[in-house]
Amino acid sequence: MWALWTIRNKRRHREAPWPVQKAVEWAKNVAFDLWQLAHPLKEKVPTPAQFWARPPQDWCKCNTDGAFFPDSKSGATCCYLGPSRNFYGCKIKVGTDALMMKAMACREGHLLALQLGVSNVCLETDCQELIVL
Repeated sequence: MWALWTIRNKRRHREAPWPVQKAVEWAKNVAFDLWQLAHPLKEKVPTPAQFWARPPQDWCKCNTDGAFFPDSKSGATCCYLGPSRNFYGCKIKVGTDALMMKAMACREGHLLALQLGVSNVCLETDCQELIVL
């Protein structure tokens, strides 16, 4: 408001005023600063480190991963079904991005478990973006 009032007074007294766009930008910045002061960021509480845990009794853990090479538009997926099955699978694939490779690895881990007759599976991936989807 002060910037707009100053422009008004300068025009009224025939002085060179700020350009209106500059005054509006200044007012917008001040409003944003005031909003940030009224809504401070909450401190993040550190989460305890998570470690690998053995799956529950009668469950099998399937770890998956995928890699992508943008130059060749190809990548690789792998999955490990364990601890009792100890089977490892790895495939070279064509894809569009790393997220797609990680998703393919999860799919292949699930299919591998079905092929081996494992119904209770804990599927693990290191891709937060995929988990949130």
